[in-house]
Amino acid sequence: MFKAYKKFWKNYVNFGGTSDRPDYWWVMLFNLILGLIFYIILFAVGAELIQMGTHGASQQSAAAIGATALIVMLVAFAYGIATFIPGLSITIRRYRDTGLNPWWFAIVPVAWVLSVVMVISAANGDRWAALYFWVSMIFYVASMVITLLPTNFFNRKKQA
Repeated sequence: MFKAYKKFWKNYVNFGGTSDRPDYWWVMLFNLILGLIFYIILFAVGAELIQMGTHGASQQSAAAIGATALIVMLVAFAYGIATFIPGLSITIRRYRDTGLNPWWFAIVPVAWVLSVVMVISAANGDRWAALYFWVSMIFYVASMVITLLPTNFFNRKKQA
């Protein structure tokens, strides 16, 4: 796992080449665990702030807990920004490893846009919001399935 994560950072902006399934999914698992740790800490800090508010705690202790929450959020945000480009590069390399043209990765930004459109449409009471939701989910699932495929999956189909 740590070897894959080290490779993830070494290939920070390497959009060429390939990335096999274990390398990709170990990195995704590590990022998921780290994200869960951030959320658990923030949940605990938020619960403590709520408890302080209901029990009339001093403003100094509430400020200290609030500062802790801010620091955790800033660290999580910085980590998210730092892993954005290498996350794109490893995903594009994973697509290439399956035998797909990396341009197929364009389904992910389309899904992001559809998700934003869905939220805006739902807020405005648009009847098409459900359609945007399902189409974006299909794109997200398709992207995940592509990353689960074995090496040269699409090239084997062409050769057969």
